[in-house]
Amino acid sequence: MITSSHSFNYFRRTHVKLSRTPGGQLSNGTRVNRSELKPGDLVFFSGRGGGRGIGHVGIVTKVDDNGHDFTFIHASCSKGITENHSSNSYYKVRYRNACRILKDNTSFETPSMAEVDIEDNTAEGETL
Repeated sequence: MITSSHSFNYFRRTHVKLSRTPGGQLSNGTRVNRSELKPGDLVFFSGRGGGRGIGHVGIVTKVDDNGHDFTFIHASCSKGITENHSSNSYYKVRYRNACRILKDNTSFETPSMAEVDIEDNTAEGETL
């Protein structure tokens, strides 16, 4: 399962073009500091090897009042589309970067976990 497909499909459904790869998606947006995150921003994590490279992408759904921690939706290899918190020990040590794709994140609608079908790489109701 390619985890960047989730963000690719969500933003395609909202008529925003994104690269299909995690590194490409980071280049598509404007980098933001963790303290500046808003719902709709993409967050990037290293993969299972824990190296410096980007291996995983999520979409921020909520930023905690402390301005540092956040909740994000993503495609998990073991759980499918799921939501996690940045304080989760697995993701806490793997956080690498973030970027803003939408210029006005105030209009961001949190995607439901069922909206994107990762397996066939199409948004609900869409065909390639």
